[in-house]
Amino acid sequence: MHHCCLMDLTCDPFLQDEELYKLFCGISNLESSIEAIRVVRDPHLNVGKGIAYVLFKTKVCCSGARLV
Repeated sequence: MHHCCLMDLTCDPFLQDEELYKLFCGISNLESSIEAIRVVRDPHLNVGKGIAYVLFKTKVCCSGARLV
């Protein structure tokens, strides 16, 4: 498994994991390559900190996602 860190997601502090997953599913060849997505949140306020982690099944897909 290969992690990809997405940063500067401050445009929507209420972004949900599922919304980010749907965004990646709109990109051909990536939807079947995603293992998990986690938006990092403030534990007290439950708002996003502007960072998310995407776990890809292969290194190739992880590299491809960085180009998007």
